Amino acid sequence: MTAQLQLSGFIINHKKVAGMMKRLNITGKNKRKSKNRNKKYVQYRVLNPTEPLSHLQMDIKSHWLVKERCQAYTVSVIDTFTREVLDRFTGYSVRAVEMRQLWETIIHPHLEPAGRASSDIALVVISDNGPQFIAEILKEFFERNKIDQQFTHPYTPEENGAYFGVSMPI
Repeated sequence: MTAQLQLSGFIINHKKVAGMMKRLNITGKNKRKSKNRNKKYVQYRVLNPTEPLSHLQMDIKSHWLVKERCQAYTVSVIDTFTREVLDRFTGYSVRAVEMRQLWETIIHPHLEPAGRASSDIALVVISDNGPQFIAEILKEFFERNKIDQQFTHPYTPEENGAYFGVSMPI
């Protein structure tokens, strides 16, 4: 709109045009509805689970690889009660597909032998709001496997599982 007005001979900047369009309610932009309005956030800053494999946390750490001159990322899933790393994935990027594969490798050796895969007791997975964690693929996977996914509040790293000094061997 600004360019069209300037071509028509008006001396006007984009901020003035945006302000006028807003006042006239003709912004031309459809506000996108957030897909994650019904996100469940954690209730407590510090978790105190009473038994193993009831609350799991996942987080991403980045590592600078000097020889390759690029970033690598490690996603780890820990049991909040025992502080044991159940599994991890390391790669140059982390996508939702890799997150789903990581969870498939966690369910069979850890959750099924402990009876958590078919238990009536809710299994809670806590993560931050990264795009890998809020992806539809992962959300559907958790729903199919009756896993309750909760998110940490934005800008609160103290709620993340890896924040508390869990050592992750690479």
